[in-house]
Amino acid sequence: MIKIETEKIVEGTGSLSRKITGFKALKKEKLPDMYTKGKRPICFVNTYNDLEINNRAADFKHGFFQAGEIVSEDDFQKLLEHCHKAGDHLKEVNQELAEKQAQWKGTETFVI
Repeated sequence: MIKIETEKIVEGTGSLSRKITGFKALKKEKLPDMYTKGKRPICFVNTYNDLEINNRAADFKHGFFQAGEIVSEDDFQKLLEHCHKAGDHLKEVNQELAEKQAQWKGTETFVI
């Protein structure tokens, strides 16, 4: 689960922005290698406690978000889009790992 809390802001120029007031996500070391080492979007809290988005395509200018940071509404919507993609990716990885664990259990004895 990724949780992002924001405060809506109208800048002096009239542009719409959001202040990131907080977020929760798993730390990278808690995530499966199949998730973090693939070529699909990932999202996690890095060692600096930033929300890190690696979309593997870099089609938006922010890759790291900090609590207190103000981002444009356009950038925030891109952030949400990539977080959804990353969440879908993690769900698929977790399903695949659960299937492997279900299939790969039991004991074997080898006599040589």
